[in-house]
Amino acid sequence: MTSQIVDTIIFTLIAFAGTMPWVEVFIMMGTMYLLKFIIALCDTGFLYLAKRITPNDLKTKQSFEKQALLDFNHNVDSKDFQVNKDKICQEKDEVNKDNTENEIQEVVQTKENIKDNENIDKHNSEDNKNIKN
Repeated sequence: MTSQIVDTIIFTLIAFAGTMPWVEVFIMMGTMYLLKFIIALCDTGFLYLAKRITPNDLKTKQSFEKQALLDFNHNVDSKDFQVNKDKICQEKDEVNKDNTENEIQEVVQTKENIKDNENIDKHNSEDNKNIKN
């Protein structure tokens, strides 16, 4: 009930302060709080009643799901995690090895291309000398 009175005071002051006489603002606060109080008394009983008439099947299903989750969390074998971790590390090493081999092949190919270009340049310069002569 404390939240209703705080809400009523804040709302009423923001909405109506300065637009009407203070006496009327305070009367409005009291009326609004009284209505909120009566509504809270009425709906609380219905909420407790609704909670009480929840079907047992639903309660059983919820408790079964909670228990299954707890069992799963307690029965997880750490060896399974270690096996998966080792497998992932092994796959990562293989990928890194493949990447390294590819990089080496690229470097070798680049060096071969440079040599080929040098030979072409050398041949072209010789051809140019022969043409000038």
